[in-house]
Amino acid sequence: MIHLLFIDPRVRRSLVGGGVGLSMHGPFRVATERTRFAMPETDIGYFTDVGATHFLSHLDGQLGTYLGLTSSQVIGRQVLYGGFLFEMKWTVALLTSWMTISECGIATHFVPSRNIPLLLERLARLEGATHAVISEAIDEFYEHRTANDPPPRLVGPIREAIDYAFSPRNPIDIMEKLQALTSGGVKPAWLNPTVEAWAKETVDALLARSPTSVVVTREALFLAREKTLKGAFETEMRLAQAYCVRGPSAICSRRLAFGVTVY
Repeated sequence: MIHLLFIDPRVRRSLVGGGVGLSMHGPFRVATERTRFAMPETDIGYFTDVGATHFLSHLDGQLGTYLGLTSSQVIGRQVLYGGFLFEMKWTVALLTSWMTISECGIATHFVPSRNIPLLLERLARLEGATHAVISEAIDEFYEHRTANDPPPRLVGPIREAIDYAFSPRNPIDIMEKLQALTSGGVKPAWLNPTVEAWAKETVDALLARSPTSVVVTREALFLAREKTLKGAFETEMRLAQAYCVRGPSAICSRRLAFGVTVY
């Protein structure tokens, strides 16, 4: 069982790439106001691995596709209150059951960073802890949103736009839908200047990513929605092996080598 507690300042501030894989498959994932979540693989010419094809594809709607293709960051409480719905299977000792996390599929709990030492002390005192007991203990340190907290950004009209634009299997179709939002080619009821600006930024972000990585990641996410976690890992292993191929036809490995160098 993996407890994501952000007790180290370096971990508290960022949860990126491989670090996501170490935590997302555990039952308790505690975010703080300093948390930054991102899957930056398309920015370096790779694809979302470490089991990310599984959990991203199981986020509610097309949020996972959006985060996986754009490498967009989710910060602080947004990791918890993001309109996410993620269903996963976990094991605690001999306990196996299904959990639905309403509102978030990235973090299961939110605790202000100043309360983390108190939370660790509370957990250390638990005896005969079950999943429910641990979850309730973490919730004791939850604090409601304050005026200083940034509002959720992937909700409302933006969320409608994400589900609309990122639903196609083909990334070219995704780009066309985003561009239609910026050009007036479509006029859904939720379209407004904020959505148009978001669509323009998203188009620019995708154009800055590795085209090969975007295509590979989208297909992997599409296929992973019907796979188990084990099946997703197997697919990711085969893709990783393809990225290791060398030679004149090794497009993926050349793009990755360049991306890692300049990132």
